[in-house]
Amino acid sequence: MAYTTMTPSRTVVDPRAQALPLRTSPSSVQSPRRSGLRFLVWATGIVVIGGMLISVLLPSLCRPRETANRVKCASNLRQIGEAIALYAQANGGQYPPSLAVLLAQGQLSAEVMVCPSSNDQPVSAADTAGAARELAAAEKNEVGHEHCLSYVYTGRGLTVATAAQTAIVAYEPLDNHDGSGTNVLYGDGHVEWIGKQDWPKVAAEAGVAGGATVASRP
Repeated sequence: MAYTTMTPSRTVVDPRAQALPLRTSPSSVQSPRRSGLRFLVWATGIVVIGGMLISVLLPSLCRPRETANRVKCASNLRQIGEAIALYAQANGGQYPPSLAVLLAQGQLSAEVMVCPSSNDQPVSAADTAGAARELAAAEKNEVGHEHCLSYVYTGRGLTVATAAQTAIVAYEPLDNHDGSGTNVLYGDGHVEWIGKQDWPKVAAEAGVAGGATVASRP
């Protein structure tokens, strides 16, 4: 019986074909410190550019809103003038002693007493009598009163006969519109916007005390 001897095959590997270890370029590896620095520079640039855009765009965005607030404020004073005229018709031509009287009689709402550009809020009292008391306290500038009135009434003591067309019946503090001017209600019922530069002269000619610097509310 013949036997066949199996010889294990040997694989010869060429040393030149062996994989060489990968070498990493120093420029392709970033240290955590360098990466953090780049992120910091990038984030700072975004913040700076964002701040510049806001500073440029914010005034133009706020301008239409302030214009609308001036119109609403003028409408408030116009309604106050109409309520004064109705009161005078029912009281022998006498102007009301205060704006609170008009509110107490239901001729005006609490919202009309507040300029939308001011920090004031409509009186919080639910009933008309309570709202009138709070408004009266605001007119007298009593300690602890609610800031529920944005206008200064100067018609006390006037009558239809004595109130000239150019007489100032009510106006608002300059800070209602960031010091740019004030809406003014005149004796003939019309409302006019007076700029900051012109207001001292207009107030002096109309005999309004403190017109040079319309006092801010406390």
